[in-house]
Amino acid sequence: MTAEKLLDAVRNGRPVDEVLALLEPLDDAERRACLPELKSLRNEVRRDFQRRQCRTAVHLVGAGCHSAPSGAAAWLLSRDFVWDMRGCVPQLLSAMRGREPAWYGGVAHRLADRPSRAEELFGLIAGLTRLSAGPPPTSDGFVRGWVRGQWSDRPRRNRGETLTERLRQDPFLTALVPRLFEAEDAGAVLAQFGWAEPLAELAAEGTLDRAALIDGAVARLLRGDRPGSLRFFRDLLTALAPDEEELAAHSRDWVRIAADAPAAVAGDAQLTLRSLWQAGRLGTEQLAEASRGVLFRTERKLVRSQLVLLGKAMSRDPESVTVLLPVAAEAFGHPDAEVQERALALANRHGKKTDTGVRAEVMAATGLLGPSLRRRAAEQLGANPGLPAEEPYEELLPPTPEPVRAAPAPETLGELVEEVAAASNRNWQPPSVPAFERLLDGLVRHAHRDRATLADALRPVWARRPVTRERLLRHPGG
Repeated sequence: MTAEKLLDAVRNGRPVDEVLALLEPLDDAERRACLPELKSLRNEVRRDFQRRQCRTAVHLVGAGCHSAPSGAAAWLLSRDFVWDMRGCVPQLLSAMRGREPAWYGGVAHRLADRPSRAEELFGLIAGLTRLSAGPPPTSDGFVRGWVRGQWSDRPRRNRGETLTERLRQDPFLTALVPRLFEAEDAGAVLAQFGWAEPLAELAAEGTLDRAALIDGAVARLLRGDRPGSLRFFRDLLTALAPDEEELAAHSRDWVRIAADAPAAVAGDAQLTLRSLWQAGRLGTEQLAEASRGVLFRTERKLVRSQLVLLGKAMSRDPESVTVLLPVAAEAFGHPDAEVQERALALANRHGKKTDTGVRAEVMAATGLLGPSLRRRAAEQLGANPGLPAEEPYEELLPPTPEPVRAAPAPETLGELVEEVAAASNRNWQPPSVPAFERLLDGLVRHAHRDRATLADALRPVWARRPVTRERLLRHPGG
């Protein structure tokens, strides 16, 4: 009897508190018995926006009537209830009251595993997770929802709590912070809501692991993303202000970032490598490796800065010229003439400090220079036996195509019909113009010989094409 009252209240769109009061005393069997009628009601009110109260009641009661976590999650994920979900999280949690903690965890993780819905369902998933007393989900959508949820917590914001204070008290903090560096598009959301300084403050006070934050930020810069998404991780490193030891621990990462990352990120890595070199924490081989990657980037500012650093390194340590000068000579192949000229100036300035083998290697690379710089290189560096003499310009044209005789038209009627059927199946898009002309040639020849026989043979082919079939009916004679 109570179940019937519940369904009547749902059908009539009674207030939520009244509906939940009727749901609470029902056992699992009674609740499951209500599901067929609730599913029918869901279909009935799906497009009826005048019965919003009824639709909300169906949503709440259906979630509370499923005894299996999978069923409850499927019900909550229904697109019929997208708009009803907003603002009714407390009522939903009330409707599902009385379950085992593991049940709540099962529903929460199933909701979080739905990529298209996890972010918008963050409030409900978080509530279910707290009831489960278990670890929170760590899906990308849930992580992004958690970041946004800190901003949308208006009661705490209205009390004047800062983001740092809210995060300090958040039960999900330690579990979800590592996922900030892995979740897709998390960087853009983190930058939007200004998380860099609060995370740095929490690291300074020991709430978060400073080394883990630095490692995570560097790893995400190395992994790459859109420049806007990477901005947060750059800001986080700025806020953390890693010392020389912490930067040196990632020297190989900075080398790879300088070579492959977007320009702004690569510029940061280049400055970091420069500071490590100035502090004596970057060896000659590492500087050479970093330079090889940077010198072939298209951004002139980065390339020029790297050439300046190579020049300073060779001036400070003449023994490094043997390693670094051939690397600088690789910039002879850069598409920008100014870069080539700067690299040639380095070769001219430091080439006298090295042995014959290195000079020969540099002179061989001058073949990559433009014509005017190539002549200057020959004057400054000396004759280069490996550089071929300039040959007179010769116009090279492609060979004249040889005419090819077209294939003959289909000889037999069967062959012609087969090719017409194939062309019809391709919507008369021939593989080539000659092939289409060959087909037309065959049609003309066979029509001249016996028009009626040709029409009869083609009729089954035309019958499969509606437009052609109508034309045949209008012209039955062929």
